[in-house]
Amino acid sequence: MKENKGHENLIPFDERTEEEQRKIAKKGGKASGEARRRKRDMRELMKLMLEEKPKGKDYTYSQRLTESMLTIASNPKQGAAAVRAYETILHIIGQDEPEPKQDAIDLLKTILKENRKNAELQTEQETE
Repeated sequence: MKENKGHENLIPFDERTEEEQRKIAKKGGKASGEARRRKRDMRELMKLMLEEKPKGKDYTYSQRLTESMLTIASNPKQGAAAVRAYETILHIIGQDEPEPKQDAIDLLKTILKENRKNAELQTEQETE
């Protein structure tokens, strides 16, 4: 069995003094606030980027992203990655809830299933 090296000097939280506990909690609170601010800034930046229109174009980057993901999803080898990438972007911008964009995710998943089925049929036909 593996030996946990480096753990022998750890002191459980409940065995620390109240002052030590406060210091640790204060550090954790500050780190938590910084993490929340970083996530908020990332979300706002991603939203700004997706809502922006390229110069001279009549579509937003968000619309272009959806079209690109649909194109990528049509490739059986890359379809699952496209769905995960799109879901990740929606998660970052805080649109995890089913909205009109959920229709695009469902469409990507449907295309992916169809591509897998077609690939299986093609493989069966080649082996016959």
